Amino acid sequence: MMDIKRSNNEMRELKESLESLIISHELLQYQHTEVEKSHEILQNDHTKVKKSHEILQDDHTKVKKSHEILQDDHRKVTNELETIKTSQEDTVPWNIRARINDTLKDWKDNDDKMFMNTSAAKYVLQCIKGNSCVTITASSGVGKTATLRRVALQMAEEGYDVLIVTEPGDIRIFYNPNKKTLFVVDDLCGNFSLDQSDIKSWEPIMEDIRQILEKEKQKYLQHVGDISLVKWCCDHGVNVNRGTHNGQSPILIACEHSHTEIVNMLLVRGADCNKCGMSGQTPVMKACEHGHTKIVKLLLDRGADFHKCDEDDISPLMKACQNGCTEIVKMLSSLKMACDRGYTEIVKMLLDKGADLDK
Repeated sequence: MMDIKRSNNEMRELKESLESLIISHELLQYQHTEVEKSHEILQNDHTKVKKSHEILQDDHTKVKKSHEILQDDHRKVTNELETIKTSQEDTVPWNIRARINDTLKDWKDNDDKMFMNTSAAKYVLQCIKGNSCVTITASSGVGKTATLRRVALQMAEEGYDVLIVTEPGDIRIFYNPNKKTLFVVDDLCGNFSLDQSDIKSWEPIMEDIRQILEKEKQKYLQHVGDISLVKWCCDHGVNVNRGTHNGQSPILIACEHSHTEIVNMLLVRGADCNKCGMSGQTPVMKACEHGHTKIVKLLLDRGADFHKCDEDDISPLMKACQNGCTEIVKMLSSLKMACDRGYTEIVKMLLDKGADLDK
């Protein structure tokens, strides 16, 4: 009996346990269903979040591009404002500025590519850096223009506003105290001769130009032909006998470098044809040394002393002999013989017929 009772109790307990397990199972099933639903909700939410993130990324990309566009627009507006401000402050009219820029570009694209940086160009650059006004003068065809343009471009690279001017008034009009400026005159006197009317146009405003060029930031560079410049100087009262720091007179230098026209120009204006330079050399001695027969004749016609010797006691005739200048030797030998014998008329005749002295 007791066993049966215990069995019933166990059966009841098992039944209760089974019922409890069934309830637990149902509860777990319910919870699993709920979890699945939550998982689906989470998956949907994740999909939505992912889409929202993608949308945000697209929006961020669009905003970034819009920001870049705005930055570009801001830069353009800033540059335009700076251009407007600069143009308002620029003393050079826009059309002239454009022409100058085109000219400088042409110099750089054409002339500068073919230019060999010579010692002369280096020296001119050094001069314009250390001085407010520099004039390049030399004979035609030696590269004055190319040197001037090369130096102007180099100064532009160093921050100078290079302004090509054709009228003296341009310097006064274009002057800007806030800018480092290099005023450039590309051939003041033209290709052939000096135009006096052009030079006179500078005279009324020379004092203004001088004051402008005294400013630290302002410089002036030009080139002119040698004969034109000498003529202009002679016509404006320059002392034709004033020499360099080492005693070289203008006529002495002209004789050395065979500038016949300049020698004649200086002689007509009263240059001393017997003025000595270093070591006691005279103009006729320089002409004899370098074989410049026409210049020797010019000097002799003006009464140059061809007997005068230098500090080494060398005469013009000896100089001509040393350098193999046959025509000059014949000319001076004939003159010396006539002079030694006092034949004045013969001397005059020989000088008058200098071209035939070698016959």
